[in-house]
Amino acid sequence: MARRKPQDSIESGSNIPAWALSPRGASYIEIRINRNMLIAAVVSLLLHVLALLFLIQQKLNEKSPVETQQQPITVRLNPRVPV
Repeated sequence: MARRKPQDSIESGSNIPAWALSPRGASYIEIRINRNMLIAAVVSLLLHVLALLFLIQQKLNEKSPVETQQQPITVRLNPRVPV
């Protein structure tokens, strides 16, 4: 831990160094969120969970796809010229 100079005290007339004093702030984190934001976040999470469950259930019930015959893809870079 780095040593601080004695003149780093909170008050200039105080003989107690700043590192010996208790911290000014609280030792916990405070999070504030308004009610509408909380409701929106909960509804959004519920909708996403329902969508994921629906998609997973649909994927599990899906039968293996029937193999289709592969056909070559024709790409024309100049569509104005007839083939």
